[in-house]
Amino acid sequence: MYISANLANVKLLPFVPKTTDKGTTDFLPVIASSNPTAPGLSVCVYGAVSGYRCGHIIEVGAIVIAPVPTLGGHLSLANLTKVNLGNKGLITGDFGAPVYSETQIGERTLAEALGHVS
Repeated sequence: MYISANLANVKLLPFVPKTTDKGTTDFLPVIASSNPTAPGLSVCVYGAVSGYRCGHIIEVGAIVIAPVPTLGGHLSLANLTKVNLGNKGLITGDFGAPVYSETQIGERTLAEALGHVS
């Protein structure tokens, strides 16, 4: 999975969903936004199709070149952050999903927006 941190034109919701250990959905307040700066940070995403997934950043500033069959060429995407979600990845219907890190303040779990699935 790759995420884009260009949040200038993205209208973020003030909450992001999280599936609990009991199978219910909580909504975490988003308290800030930032650009990921280094590998190793734990991140989560809630895809419309795949649901709640977590992993960690493995590369910052990645460039991906993807084929565009309808145009007969390629599309280059730069300044992406690569995330490893293990064996539970995302699918096409999850593009645009919020990506965030979770933080504990007292007994509350809060979210820091990092970008969206690209």
